[in-house]
Amino acid sequence: MKSKSLPLLIAGFALAVGLLGAMAWLNLRHAARAEEAARWVAHTQLVRHELDVLRSLLQEVETGHRGFVLTGLPTFLEPYDVAVARLETQLKRLRETTATVLRQQGMLDVLEPLVRQKLERCAQLVAMRRTDGFAPTQAEVATGRGQAALDAVRAEIARMDAVELQLLAARRAETQRETDFARAMTLICSGLSLVLLTGVFGLVLRENALRRRANFALRASEEHLAVTLHSIGDAVLTTDALGRVTR
Repeated sequence: MKSKSLPLLIAGFALAVGLLGAMAWLNLRHAARAEEAARWVAHTQLVRHELDVLRSLLQEVETGHRGFVLTGLPTFLEPYDVAVARLETQLKRLRETTATVLRQQGMLDVLEPLVRQKLERCAQLVAMRRTDGFAPTQAEVATGRGQAALDAVRAEIARMDAVELQLLAARRAETQRETDFARAMTLICSGLSLVLLTGVFGLVLRENALRRRANFALRASEEHLAVTLHSIGDAVLTTDALGRVTR
């Protein structure tokens, strides 16, 4: 193989291998980021689920205490008491679930007092119904303070849910950008590697052809020399004492 082509072959092959290595690294990086994005998506879904549970518990508290205020029947307080007991645990779960999201932690700082304010209001109405009867309690309900507290809680929960939806959309968009970039770089690296390897293969074929032609020419020259020497024949030379040819 000619020395002039050898550096080109080495450089082309090394560059092709480098491109393939870069493509493998990009795919590994994309896979790692995709796994991270999947974890965040699962986290968002978990937070939204916990918010839904919180809404459901608040609705049970609202339904239970209203039913008791209207009827005075203790059976309405059974789901009410269960929901009240679970709400504190649910707030702790939300606090733990959103521990890595500072924005949501700040919203929980607002939400928790609102929930406790709503629970205190419901407890006041339940106690009033037991001691003062229906009419005074109904008049207190008509002031709308309990409904205002519930609306404030629902609004804060909706804000937290909206934040999670925004984060989810941003993470999905980032994942899509990563996927598009990895796909484009894979195509580019694969295409360049294919071109380089094709070029290297072509140089190898060219050098092999040149070598075969050189070997063929060498063999032909050797055969021609052999024929020439054979056709010359033998000759006798006579020299004197000084080494000079005399005939």
